[in-house]
Amino acid sequence: MANPWDVNGQGWTNIVIPEDHNIVNICERLNKFFRDKEAYSKFLACRGESAQQLLDLLQDLLDRDLDPDTTNRGRIFKALIRLSRDSKLHPQCLKLTGLKETQLVAGGTFSDVHKGSLCGQNVAIKMMRVFVESDIDALLKEFSREALIWRQLCHPNLLPFFGLYYLHGRLCLVSPWMENGQLRAFLNNRSCDTDRLLSLVSDAT
Repeated sequence: MANPWDVNGQGWTNIVIPEDHNIVNICERLNKFFRDKEAYSKFLACRGESAQQLLDLLQDLLDRDLDPDTTNRGRIFKALIRLSRDSKLHPQCLKLTGLKETQLVAGGTFSDVHKGSLCGQNVAIKMMRVFVESDIDALLKEFSREALIWRQLCHPNLLPFFGLYYLHGRLCLVSPWMENGQLRAFLNNRSCDTDRLLSLVSDAT
């Protein structure tokens, strides 16, 4: 088997992380390659199965979050975004199955929001809206970028990101369903005193 770290040979392929491997060392070795322009160019040129393996690896490293060096984490995340954009692939862990659509509930400039069900739980389905064929590539890149950024975020006041799903041939972002709807609509439909509004703002920030 080729050395997966040998970017001048068959590099960037067949990379596997054993459970007992030192994650910090892997992050440091990856970042060493990312600082090498030639190696990074070869990395971004990966396609198909090789690109998929790399995307899965990078997302796995970000999910484990064992590297205390935030600079390393930033480089890995940037590499994930760029390779996903160039290869038009996503980490496999983002892909959902078994989603059931129920109804359209809202629409925006670039997307529609549907209510659906996933494993017995109500979910919000943000579906990419396409007007002309030429919009597809740009919107796919934007939706993919949003999904990857959302996946890395974790905060009590942020909705968790469940994953990606293709519905009616269109890419969708899936998150928990909020019965009270959007914050603006919630506030418009209820009278809140100043203290309550300040409390909501404090919670949000």
